[in-house]
Amino acid sequence: MTARLGLVLLCASAAADELDDARRLLASPKAETRLDGIRKLAEIDSRGSIEALTGAVLRSGSEIDALGKRLDQNDREWEKTVDKVFDLEDRGKDGTDAHRQARFRQGQLEREWEQLNAEAALHLDVLHEAGGALRRFRSEEAVAAIEKGARGHPHPLARMLYVGALGHTGRPSSLETLSDLVQSDKDPRVRAQAVRGLVAWAPKGWETAAAAARDPCWAVRRGAIEAIAYAPLASAIPELVEAAGRESGELQLTALSYLRQITGARVGDTHEEWKGWWEQHAAAIREGTYAPPEPGPSPPPGRRTFARFFRIPIESTNVVFAVDFSASMTEKMQLDNARANATLEEHGLPRTRLGYAKAELIGVIRELADGTLFNVVAYSDTARFLFERPAAASEDTRRKAIRWVVEGRTGAMTNIWDALNASFRDYLDSSGGATRFLSVPDTIVFLTDGNATRGRFRTADELRKLVRLWNQPLDTVVHCIGIGEDQDRELLQGLAEATRGYYVDIRKGIDDLDPRERPLPSR
Repeated sequence: MTARLGLVLLCASAAADELDDARRLLASPKAETRLDGIRKLAEIDSRGSIEALTGAVLRSGSEIDALGKRLDQNDREWEKTVDKVFDLEDRGKDGTDAHRQARFRQGQLEREWEQLNAEAALHLDVLHEAGGALRRFRSEEAVAAIEKGARGHPHPLARMLYVGALGHTGRPSSLETLSDLVQSDKDPRVRAQAVRGLVAWAPKGWETAAAAARDPCWAVRRGAIEAIAYAPLASAIPELVEAAGRESGELQLTALSYLRQITGARVGDTHEEWKGWWEQHAAAIREGTYAPPEPGPSPPPGRRTFARFFRIPIESTNVVFAVDFSASMTEKMQLDNARANATLEEHGLPRTRLGYAKAELIGVIRELADGTLFNVVAYSDTARFLFERPAAASEDTRRKAIRWVVEGRTGAMTNIWDALNASFRDYLDSSGGATRFLSVPDTIVFLTDGNATRGRFRTADELRKLVRLWNQPLDTVVHCIGIGEDQDRELLQGLAEATRGYYVDIRKGIDDLDPRERPLPSR
């Protein structure tokens, strides 16, 4: 007994030493050292590790905010300095002391931006590593700390990471916590994240998901549809059929897609057809004698019509178009697109990259079904909205939108960070985030001809990580269109693949694209 007690005490002492080592790493002013601390914490399954991880998340989140403000300030000063350089050169004063000083300051600001951006990117890595680490804890005391944080941590980012971990603990108490959050939490961000956690517990919790499928927030309903798809067939099918009848756009098509996958049937693309199919096969499914049909051809398309943007079907009734208005978009271009060419002529638009983008915007706005929520984000040096909040398509809003698009002027550079940030409405911000969350679209159509040249984050890796962070409770689809030789293919293709959207390279031509099939989410 004494030897066993000594061994227990020795193990506890070793664990405490490891936790102290991790805390020392986390106390470092260097983010890369903190990353080592988080990786060490992930191996120490204890309440102390959870507390230390939370501190690291809050610290890095705060430092990203502070660095963001410094990056924005740097960006504004850099713009003024470059304008001064160009002005002096235009007036023939290049080579003067004033010109040399402005050029020197420009170089200083660019080096400062690189340093600040590198620090911010490391803190972004800290957030991702912390989220992954939280999913690895299994001990009773660690899980209890995660559940407590999920129920009421005051910081939205930390709370979202806690909620995201609840689907991985394997403890029944976490399922109870998720169910409570889905049913009663006032924050739609939390409900949307929590209902997605039910997928890992399926088929348990599907009744909670079925009730959440009527939540006022579309993101909660989308997550509920995913969780319902993993319920027993006799329960999942009628719930999905009902959801297909209640919903429209992307959510309706998601429910129909899941029905096809779980039944193996190729019924069609309307609620009425599936309702009839369920009435025909309900008895066999409930008795367990239903056999999926042999694979065969899908039913012919054609009953549904979609608005199209560069021939991408817009399956959504809640969509944002984010379009590049940078200087490079004024490059000449010729496209074999009858609708776009007719719109160019109608509005006197030039045959440039931006001219065709505007023509396609006008065309898709005209085709949107009445009541479809839509917005446009035009971005160059910064991003600007057409409407402060998504507007329902109508004769009046279409007229305003088309005028705004036609009159929109180009800027200089390409701020992809600001465009994506505006499209996702930065809902994780501590002030007013829950309100902004309700305005996030279920579909973003993103167009650019270049790489990011301005903004807080500019690399494909950084921007993908941001979208992944924003998109965890949403599952927003991002369609990407690239124009020209300088498009950031790595970013565009990566965003589309990660969000189950289309990537279209206009250089390769565009055929009409079929509506997508939505794969069931991984468990």
